[in-house]
Amino acid sequence: MESSRFQPQTTPIERTVKALGGLLASSRQPVIRKLIKKLGPVEQLRACYEAGPMGFVLYWQLTQLGVECAVVAPTLVPKKPGERVKTDRLDALKLARNHRFDDLAAVWVPDENSESLRDLVRAREAAEQDQLRARHRLTKFLLRTGQRPPLGLKARTER
Repeated sequence: MESSRFQPQTTPIERTVKALGGLLASSRQPVIRKLIKKLGPVEQLRACYEAGPMGFVLYWQLTQLGVECAVVAPTLVPKKPGERVKTDRLDALKLARNHRFDDLAAVWVPDENSESLRDLVRAREAAEQDQLRARHRLTKFLLRTGQRPPLGLKARTER
């Protein structure tokens, strides 16, 4: 079996986890490129991270550099019964061990076009919610000040 370096590794794990902490704090291309060069040849690297609010930019950047990367569903990471302590370092160790033994379920990673469409849908839903909140605020303001719609008209008609 061909040996490969994992990101994070299980032997010098603290050093790699600290390096990964810097990587996750910054999704800037030069920082990522510098770290990847430090860790070794990209053909021997495998990376994974939990899906979260940072999106898929890190995945796209790593795969563009040639690193095999997986985005993992946090709810599908195996965990021991009674394991409650959750820190970044312990999470990285657990991810590294599970990734080494292929115990992690990767999520579907959309391409950049699909992700931009998803962002557009999210923005539209947020705008609709904002519009509804503003409409409710205006209605409540008008009620507080004693304003009522004329007889025969509903409060939200344009006539």
